[in-house]
Amino acid sequence: MKNIYQLILLSILTVTFPLAAKEQSDVTEFVQQMFVQGIPYEEASTYDSSNVITLKDMLRNPEYLQHWGKIAVMISIIGDESVVEDIIYFIENDPTGDFGKPHLLAKKNALFGLGYLINRTQNKTAEKYLTKGLEPAEWDKRGVLTLGRFSDSDTRNQYLSKASLLGLAISGSEDTLKAILKLEATDKKSSKFRGNIDHMLGDLIATNSEIKSRGLKKYYERRKH
Repeated sequence: MKNIYQLILLSILTVTFPLAAKEQSDVTEFVQQMFVQGIPYEEASTYDSSNVITLKDMLRNPEYLQHWGKIAVMISIIGDESVVEDIIYFIENDPTGDFGKPHLLAKKNALFGLGYLINRTQNKTAEKYLTKGLEPAEWDKRGVLTLGRFSDSDTRNQYLSKASLLGLAISGSEDTLKAILKLEATDKKSSKFRGNIDHMLGDLIATNSEIKSRGLKKYYERRKH
């Protein structure tokens, strides 16, 4: 379990809790801060959905490229179910161009962020999107072009499918748990992706179950120590 938690911290966006209460900053300033361990979930949750319009504008503006990953996750943390379409559009489209490595990382973070939205809303569109995303070939069908640091789409697809898996785990819902269990039940030799993530599945199943029973806040609080 500890290794999986470290994977969530290091490969997607870590979540920390502030040591002391402080005055809430403007959301534009908040998502541009440099967090040593990623955007703090508890503090992010104190912002309300009225900030989503501003965040959507930032997600469309290349000026904020280096912060797109935090912005996408923030939208999923505070937005209602209507933001699912916006996040999916961001993942699948590059209307202002392909910006390489930070762009793909932001898409990966956006997938992970959908797990937070599912945890709050049980949105079925997001659940199905992440579940289907466990199939690496799906990313070519969805038209994702950004390769980021990778030289081929196959490796990129594996990367995005892994992000989908982590998003399912952090969502803590019954249906997403079923999706992970179904994946676990398949032969680990059935595909390259299945073999690559075999060592993670047991801990991800435990993570999903713990979040379902204890909630995200208690899940992260227990791991601060």
